[in-house]
Amino acid sequence: NRRQRQMCIRDSLFAFKIVDLDTGELSATPEWNAAGVLNSRNIVSNPRTILTHDGTDGVPFQWDDLSIAQQDDLRTSPSGGVDTDTIAQARVAYLRGDRSDEGTGNFFRERLSLLADLVNSGPVFVGAPSLNWPDTAPFPTTPGSRYSDFKKGPAASRDGMVYAGSNGGMMHGFAEADGEEKIAYIASNLFSTNADEGLHYLTDQNYVHKYYNDLTPTVSDVYADLGGGLKWQTVLISGQRGGGRGIFALDVTDPATFSETNADKIALWEFTNSDDPDLGYTYSRPQIGKTNDSSWVAIFGNGYNDTGDGEAKLFIVDIAKGADGAWSGGDYIEITTNSGIPSDRNGLATPALADLDGNGTIDRVYAGDLRGQMWVFDLSDTSPASWGIPGTAPLFTTKGNRPITSKPALSKHPTVSDSGSNAPNVMVYF
Repeated sequence: NRRQRQMCIRDSLFAFKIVDLDTGELSATPEWNAAGVLNSRNIVSNPRTILTHDGTDGVPFQWDDLSIAQQDDLRTSPSGGVDTDTIAQARVAYLRGDRSDEGTGNFFRERLSLLADLVNSGPVFVGAPSLNWPDTAPFPTTPGSRYSDFKKGPAASRDGMVYAGSNGGMMHGFAEADGEEKIAYIASNLFSTNADEGLHYLTDQNYVHKYYNDLTPTVSDVYADLGGGLKWQTVLISGQRGGGRGIFALDVTDPATFSETNADKIALWEFTNSDDPDLGYTYSRPQIGKTNDSSWVAIFGNGYNDTGDGEAKLFIVDIAKGADGAWSGGDYIEITTNSGIPSDRNGLATPALADLDGNGTIDRVYAGDLRGQMWVFDLSDTSPASWGIPGTAPLFTTKGNRPITSKPALSKHPTVSDSGSNAPNVMVYF
């Protein structure tokens, strides 16, 4: 029963044993250092598994599998011109870990480490299923389909993984046992032909730090058909924080299946500003749960600096419906606060989900905005058409409209009953 704490420290992620569980004292020496493990890896005999998305499906991050637009990013020279395919393919090799062109040859940027800096993306551990989804309706109740069956099934012995995003453009998955990178994912909205953006910019000798994949991922078990039939699966959903206007979903149920040949099964979908201009920089960390219409969803605020109408909005994205590679009406719901205009843009931060009746589904959502308004969204009805903001006004507004940028914490009132006019009897702390 080895217990470890994972910590992000700039350009690496370290795992330290906790030697005293009462005081939290750590071992002086890390069990592993992810950057050190990656730097010493022979990528010829042990090639990395790196995936991306071509707009329709997950694909390997290999030159021949990329879309024309993605290849154009890698053809872009530091001056904004167009390089040859040979140089572009060398950029792919560089991003995959080849160091032969660092400071020589094509004179790409010299790196201290193959693992880029981890700043705001915290590490998330995924081991055996450990959530508390019930075996009662509206969750699956048939033997073999219950969450308790999933917890006792093959997933109970799956290898532990630690996921974290880096500003080299990748969401990384490291083995708990030794820190070896088992998978990495590059979201497609990070590709760009702008001179000081995109993946080509990471190879530029004059590179100045930028954020790429900088949000802490969210992981949950869901019972949904994500392309392989209706079953329990483990889903990772994340975004880029200040690095981009996009959210992506990965199937991380079984690390043993991580390979580039399975790219279309692992990379489930992406939802970006190109799909809806009201999505801003994704500072809002997605929350995962089941709604009262029996959908499994990712819920997040629209973030900041959208290119739409400037209003603070809540997105409710059906996790299963994005798996077909396209977003259409009914695949997601957008609830606006009607607060914000293009010349003075508002934005919604990370939401908190509330289950008021104890059946495991989401009844209310609370989130704050840049104008200091705390909003409540009522999702208690079984019909999404009835979801919205009770009374249309914010629950609270801060003095001087000071922005609310953190996720609120929720609890029941400690001394007041839920009866009568006290409902919903939720304390909101922020």
